[in-house]
Amino acid sequence: EGYEVNEKNRRVIDEFIMRIRKNVVEGREKRNIQQKEMAQRLKLSQSTLSRYETGERSFSREIFCDYCAELEMNPVDIFKEAIEKAGM
Repeated sequence: EGYEVNEKNRRVIDEFIMRIRKNVVEGREKRNIQQKEMAQRLKLSQSTLSRYETGERSFSREIFCDYCAELEMNPVDIFKEAIEKAGM
């Protein structure tokens, strides 16, 4: 039987993705790393990193994992926390 994506599911998924972005940005800020510095570490422009952090652009797997590595954060833990907070 197929799975139907309804509006409620879309909202939960949007919340999940927003929580992931929020978790990594908060991690950066807690470590007192400015966006410009993080962009340099990731070899991105600051404007590109800003688009990732605000959700204008979706993180690629590679950028997301590199971002987490720079913060010494486990990506799986970020997903788990986002799942809990999004009510999944």
